[in-house]
Amino acid sequence: MRLLKCFVALALLLAVTVPAGAISFNQPYNGPIVIKIGDQDMGTIYPDSGYPQGFSWVGGSPSPDLISGIQAMNLFKTTTGQATAAQSVTIVDPTTGHSITTLEDSWGIAKVTGIYKADGVSTLWLPGSTDGSELTVMFWGEVDFYAQSFNGVSYMSGVNMHYAVYQDFTPDYSGAAGSAGRTAIDQYTTVTDGTKVLEGKSRAGFLYADTGKYSGAGGSTTEFASQFDFGSLTGNGSAYVDVTGGTDQVQFDTNTFFTPASGANGIPDGADMKFQFTTDPSFTWPGTDWLVGSNDPIKADVIPEPLTMLGVFLGVSGLGGYLRRRFA
Repeated sequence: MRLLKCFVALALLLAVTVPAGAISFNQPYNGPIVIKIGDQDMGTIYPDSGYPQGFSWVGGSPSPDLISGIQAMNLFKTTTGQATAAQSVTIVDPTTGHSITTLEDSWGIAKVTGIYKADGVSTLWLPGSTDGSELTVMFWGEVDFYAQSFNGVSYMSGVNMHYAVYQDFTPDYSGAAGSAGRTAIDQYTTVTDGTKVLEGKSRAGFLYADTGKYSGAGGSTTEFASQFDFGSLTGNGSAYVDVTGGTDQVQFDTNTFFTPASGANGIPDGADMKFQFTTDPSFTWPGTDWLVGSNDPIKADVIPEPLTMLGVFLGVSGLGGYLRRRFA
């Protein structure tokens, strides 16, 4: 009996012990989740010059000429309209192999306000109360290659949105420094000072198709789509992203989402999360130069954290070994 207790105790210890840099839920769980975040954004502002612009379609159908679209957008925006503190990135057209080095059009920071089950209500993780940590996000590198601007509203398509999620057990998130808090293209004080638990990049082929309503709006090349009302400073957008690194990559790299072409019964194409956001000017930090703020729900799937699975395995295998010896 003592041996059995030892095995069970070991299993429970392993199941609840979380290494540094691992998101710990308040209960064993795997499956669909909703991650809610609040963020502060920098973005390029384009002048209202009528409808349509159709910059992405310079290369003709069916695939947009990505590089030509970026070049046209760079001519369209004004110097003052460029995203504040924008950094240089290199974009490669996957169809032609041509590349261009240009300034990014969007970047920002965010804090995870909660992780929930698929219903968006049942709590799995909250900052501070679940494991004593905060989860912070930085995103960067997005470049616009298409826009339609009409009556003060711009509809934009872009590529190259990168992100990283950090876990910090000394909570200090703040966007009060505005653009001055950015120290490198992927670094921001009070945001990137923890352990990187997730990182990845946006994926093409999920938002638009090369035929139909959105074929002229960037088609399947689009990785990030948004619309923005310059008068009210409101809007929305979406992207599908891969998980490509971080200490929790295995938990979140689930290939959850399919392209429209593959259908629900097709083979997963590798997108792991779906970002959707609604801009809200009330989220901006007073006294700083942030353009807008957003509420961003992120949909994803998770699989059990590896150490939890190891603990269950050792517990079951230990119990099995004990029973075999006990009843042999």
